[in-house]
Amino acid sequence: MAIDLHSVTALVYLAAAILAAVGVTAHTRRSLDAGVAALGVGALLHSIAMWKLHELDPVPQLTDLPFAVSLMSWLGTVGFLALLFFVRGRGLVIAVAPLSFIGTFFASVSFDPSRQAASSSEPLWSHLHVLLASAGLAVLGLAGAAGLLYLIHHRQLKSKRRAAPHSFLPSLETLDRVNSIALVLGFVLLSLGLVTGILFTKAQTGELWPAGWHANATALAWVVYASIVAVRFARPRTARSAAAGATAAFAILVIAVIGIEAVL
Repeated sequence: MAIDLHSVTALVYLAAAILAAVGVTAHTRRSLDAGVAALGVGALLHSIAMWKLHELDPVPQLTDLPFAVSLMSWLGTVGFLALLFFVRGRGLVIAVAPLSFIGTFFASVSFDPSRQAASSSEPLWSHLHVLLASAGLAVLGLAGAAGLLYLIHHRQLKSKRRAAPHSFLPSLETLDRVNSIALVLGFVLLSLGLVTGILFTKAQTGELWPAGWHANATALAWVVYASIVAVRFARPRTARSAAAGATAAFAILVIAVIGIEAVL
């Protein structure tokens, strides 16, 4: 049932993405609101699906890639919905919903209960590492989504398209604020995920750093984000440059952490 619920959730997220796209491109507020509502329904179904995973025998490990990607998608979706209580950024759903769909769909087709091991053997540091790293990826995904929409909206305004002033995308100021907050919070969570990963490795093998592609790629992604944070706040640059950096960095992070893990 847990895997079937993931499939249903992915379909709801896809519907949210389609409704949001119609709302933004056709300037239909009702469709945009429906997209946000569908995303909320998807988040509720996703919560139930995550809970049902614990009823599988054996229970999937937090360290399994499908579980981690599903967790990241759920955290990102819930985080975005919570953000709407503080900023007027409903138009962000056009970027968040597709990411939620992709992550949940990947999890639904990648779960293999026959290959799972009981999660009771996982140490505490392993749980903390996955939770913090997944939360960091989710929040940095929001930063990347805000950055991408900033670039699109900025280009619309710069090219003086007639639809730009009436766009249902959030304002440039709102997108820049979301990008800034999410960038800092996501970097902190990613850093904590890296530290707990080191502690987990130390507890398991006695070594401080695992000699593997996943660990090295994660460290590379952390260095990229550390550079972006330092440049943005130590040497303030234009919001457009910050948006481009956050978008590119998230693409690197996905390839480095999730892509390499999936291939290997």
